[in-house]
Amino acid sequence: MADIGGFKNAAFRNVLVALRKRLKLTLQDVSDKSGVNISTLSLFENFKAGLSDEAQGKVVSALLTFLDKAQEDQQREKERERRELLDLAINARGLSSALSESLKNLAVGTTNAPLNKKEQALVNQ
Repeated sequence: MADIGGFKNAAFRNVLVALRKRLKLTLQDVSDKSGVNISTLSLFENFKAGLSDEAQGKVVSALLTFLDKAQEDQQREKERERRELLDLAINARGLSSALSESLKNLAVGTTNAPLNKKEQALVNQ
Protein backbone atom coordinates (compact mmCIF):
# COMPACT_ATOMS: atom_id res chain seq x y z
CA MET A 1 0.00 0.00 0.00
CA ALA A 2 1.14 3.50 -0.78
CA ASP A 3 1.54 5.89 2.12
CA ILE A 4 -1.95 7.02 3.22
CA GLY A 5 -0.86 10.56 3.91
CA GLY A 6 1.73 10.73 1.14
CA PHE A 7 1.92 13.48 -1.44
CA LYS A 8 1.35 11.08 -4.32
CA ASN A 9 -1.89 9.78 -2.82
CA ALA A 10 -3.07 13.27 -1.86
CA ALA A 11 -2.49 14.58 -5.37
CA PHE A 12 -4.16 11.57 -6.94
CA ARG A 13 -7.11 11.83 -4.53
CA ASN A 14 -7.60 15.47 -5.57
CA VAL A 15 -7.53 14.55 -9.26
CA LEU A 16 -9.93 11.65 -8.76
CA VAL A 17 -12.44 13.72 -6.82
CA ALA A 18 -12.24 16.66 -9.25
CA LEU A 19 -12.68 14.46 -12.32
CA ARG A 20 -15.53 12.55 -10.74
CA LYS A 21 -17.33 15.83 -10.08
CA ARG A 22 -16.57 17.30 -13.48
CA LEU A 23 -17.61 14.18 -15.39
CA LYS A 24 -20.52 13.47 -13.02
CA LEU A 25 -19.21 10.01 -12.19
CA THR A 26 -20.19 7.97 -9.17
CA LEU A 27 -17.78 5.84 -7.19
CA GLN A 28 -19.70 2.89 -8.65
CA ASP A 29 -18.92 4.10 -12.19
CA VAL A 30 -15.19 4.27 -11.39
CA SER A 31 -15.29 0.95 -9.58
CA ASP A 32 -17.09 -0.80 -12.44
CA LYS A 33 -14.69 0.53 -15.08
CA SER A 34 -11.48 0.09 -13.06
CA GLY A 35 -12.21 -3.13 -11.21
CA VAL A 36 -11.17 -1.50 -7.92
CA ASN A 37 -13.60 -2.23 -5.10
CA ILE A 38 -16.00 0.63 -4.39
CA SER A 39 -15.25 0.41 -0.65
CA THR A 40 -11.55 0.84 -1.37
CA LEU A 41 -12.27 3.90 -3.50
CA SER A 42 -14.53 5.38 -0.81
CA LEU A 43 -11.95 4.82 1.91
CA PHE A 44 -9.32 6.42 -0.33
CA GLU A 45 -11.43 9.49 -1.08
CA ASN A 46 -12.22 9.90 2.62
CA PHE A 47 -8.56 9.80 3.70
CA LYS A 48 -9.00 6.44 5.45
CA ALA A 49 -6.75 4.35 3.19
CA GLY A 50 -4.24 4.63 0.40
CA LEU A 51 -4.27 3.00 -3.01
CA SER A 52 -1.63 0.65 -4.27
CA ASP A 53 0.24 1.62 -7.42
CA GLU A 54 -1.63 -1.16 -9.23
CA ALA A 55 -5.02 0.17 -8.10
CA GLN A 56 -4.04 3.71 -9.05
CA GLY A 57 -3.05 2.45 -12.49
CA LYS A 58 -6.45 0.80 -12.92
CA VAL A 59 -8.25 3.96 -11.81
CA VAL A 60 -6.13 6.11 -14.15
CA SER A 61 -7.01 3.81 -17.06
CA ALA A 62 -10.69 4.07 -16.17
CA LEU A 63 -10.50 7.87 -15.92
CA LEU A 64 -8.80 8.07 -19.31
CA THR A 65 -11.64 6.04 -20.80
CA PHE A 66 -14.19 8.39 -19.24
CA LEU A 67 -12.27 11.43 -20.51
CA ASP A 68 -12.12 10.03 -24.04
CA LYS A 69 -15.88 9.50 -23.99
CA ALA A 70 -16.44 13.02 -22.65
CA GLN A 71 -14.30 14.48 -25.46
CA GLU A 72 -16.22 12.46 -28.06
CA ASP A 73 -19.53 13.62 -26.60
CA GLN A 74 -18.30 17.23 -26.58
CA GLN A 75 -17.23 16.97 -30.22
CA ARG A 76 -20.61 15.51 -31.24
CA GLU A 77 -22.36 18.36 -29.42
CA LYS A 78 -20.21 20.96 -31.22
CA GLU A 79 -20.99 19.35 -34.57
CA ARG A 80 -24.73 19.32 -33.78
CA GLU A 81 -24.56 23.00 -32.79
CA ARG A 82 -22.67 23.79 -36.01
CA ARG A 83 -25.39 22.10 -38.11
CA GLU A 84 -28.11 24.04 -36.29
CA LEU A 85 -26.31 27.36 -36.81
CA LEU A 86 -25.75 26.63 -40.50
CA ASP A 87 -29.44 25.79 -40.89
CA LEU A 88 -30.28 29.14 -39.29
CA ALA A 89 -27.81 30.90 -41.58
CA ILE A 90 -29.46 29.31 -44.61
CA ASN A 91 -32.92 30.32 -43.39
CA ALA A 92 -31.76 33.88 -42.61
CA ARG A 93 -30.31 34.44 -46.12
CA GLY A 94 -33.47 36.04 -47.45
CA LEU A 95 -33.95 38.18 -44.36
CA SER A 96 -30.54 39.67 -43.79
CA SER A 97 -27.19 38.94 -45.36
CA ALA A 98 -25.44 40.33 -42.25
CA LEU A 99 -27.40 37.99 -39.98
CA SER A 100 -26.75 35.03 -42.28
CA GLU A 101 -23.03 35.84 -42.43
CA SER A 102 -22.81 36.20 -38.64
CA LEU A 103 -24.53 32.86 -38.12
CA LYS A 104 -22.17 31.25 -40.65
CA ASN A 105 -19.15 32.69 -38.82
CA LEU A 106 -20.50 31.50 -35.48
CA ALA A 107 -20.96 28.00 -36.92
CA VAL A 108 -17.38 27.97 -38.18
CA GLY A 109 -16.10 29.16 -34.81
CA THR A 110 -18.03 26.45 -32.98
CA THR A 111 -15.80 23.72 -34.38
CA ASN A 112 -12.82 25.81 -35.55
CA ALA A 113 -13.17 24.23 -38.97
CA PRO A 114 -13.86 26.01 -42.25
CA LEU A 115 -17.02 25.25 -44.16
CA ASN A 116 -16.69 22.22 -46.40
CA LYS A 117 -17.77 22.51 -50.06
CA LYS A 118 -21.27 21.18 -49.38
CA GLU A 119 -21.83 23.57 -46.47
CA GLN A 120 -20.44 26.49 -48.47
CA ALA A 121 -22.77 25.71 -51.40
CA LEU A 122 -25.81 25.54 -49.10
CA VAL A 123 -25.02 28.82 -47.37
CA ASN A 124 -24.23 30.67 -50.62
CA GLN A 125 -27.26 29.53 -52.65
